[in-house]
Amino acid sequence: MEPLTGKPNIPEALRLLATFTRGRCDVWMLAGSHNACNRAILLSHLTGIRQPQSKAGVNALRDAYYSALSVTGSCLAAKEDDFILKAHAATRDTWIGRNSEVANV
Repeated sequence: MEPLTGKPNIPEALRLLATFTRGRCDVWMLAGSHNACNRAILLSHLTGIRQPQSKAGVNALRDAYYSALSVTGSCLAAKEDDFILKAHAATRDTWIGRNSEVANV
């Protein structure tokens, strides 16, 4: 995990989201108090400054990802579809490389 620099690190935030959600890039998989630390880490990378767990709810995290990736849509379902497509496109090479490395072992 890369240290915070004061600037948003969107590629690292997407990589960590894919890691924490086992490749699904579904923010809602991070709901619940047992994932508060992971949400705080992700939100910190999206904003560039350390965020407390109390400010890192699922809705705040989702809104930060939408803003960072310029997600568009007329309703929440359309926005979620656009986000998932953009997140998977950005992390595809990471997961393909990881899977092919495992297959070659």
